[in-house]
Amino acid sequence: MSEEFYLDLMDDTINDTSFERQFVNVLSRTTDIYHSSLFDTYGEDRLFDNGYRRRTKHEVYSGIKKCEHIGVIINAEIVNLPYTVINERGKPAETAFTVRNPELHRNIYLVPDHTPTRILKDKAYHNAGLEALFKDQKITRDCLDSWIGAMSDLNVGERVAASIIHEYGHILTYRAMDNEDIETAIQMYDWLGDMGYLDNCSHRIVQFSKDPLWQMNVAVEQLAEDFRVSQYVKKEQDVCPLPSCLSYRQDIANPEKYLEGVEIMTKLLNIQEQIRKKQQKTSLDNILPFGEANRSDSVMNHFSLGEITPLTEDDKKKAREELTKMFE
Repeated sequence: MSEEFYLDLMDDTINDTSFERQFVNVLSRTTDIYHSSLFDTYGEDRLFDNGYRRRTKHEVYSGIKKCEHIGVIINAEIVNLPYTVINERGKPAETAFTVRNPELHRNIYLVPDHTPTRILKDKAYHNAGLEALFKDQKITRDCLDSWIGAMSDLNVGERVAASIIHEYGHILTYRAMDNEDIETAIQMYDWLGDMGYLDNCSHRIVQFSKDPLWQMNVAVEQLAEDFRVSQYVKKEQDVCPLPSCLSYRQDIANPEKYLEGVEIMTKLLNIQEQIRKKQQKTSLDNILPFGEANRSDSVMNHFSLGEITPLTEDDKKKAREELTKMFE
């Protein structure tokens, strides 16, 4: 990181310089070079004050330390913003985001949030689902207690680490797409489909067999969640302080499908060399997810409540035909 990307030394919560080359605190002033760069990249209309204060150094350092503790090496800068950013579809990032185009700085951007409140909402969302699984006899009491016990460890550091690891999963996905020269929707659909990941998602996510753009958007979000959760859950009996946002009910009740998804994810993101190339805006920019999913959003239950409808070969054929018509 360039020395001109300086830290806000007014925040003395932690005096630890070991992270300074990985973490940059953006100041809300035009003299901050990073602020000016983001302003030029996104424009004034897409920089949005969401009403929360910027994360403290203590919060960010706690998240980075947790990543190190569980052995996740983050090969990207972590940028702490005083505002959030709205994507081209009008959606603001809730906790963190990254971008596909490396020319726009493919970093992990943390946006202002009140993490203790988010933790309470996340726990309520997952606890309700776990209690429902137990009530329906889909999991045992021991399983229920194990997951609820794990979630009791969800503190500020764990929650920030979850955002960092999730967004790094997206960065790894975009690097893998670079390696495969994926620039079109059809190429992306075939990449996810040929490896079996779309089929796996259709066995774990309710209403997955919607239109192909929806499938790809959800699948890329699931890739990031599989990458994150797999840092904790490597065997069927393992647990995680923050379960998957999209498929936690199905994954906890049927962990074999989760483990299959992780195996495919590992192959998809197995990058031997990182390719950095200039990218033009393509249709993919309107398909890929932006920011970590918000568990407080009522729509999240749509991914886990209801009947699973696996994709058929006819579904996939129709999806490719639709994509061809959309982007020909």
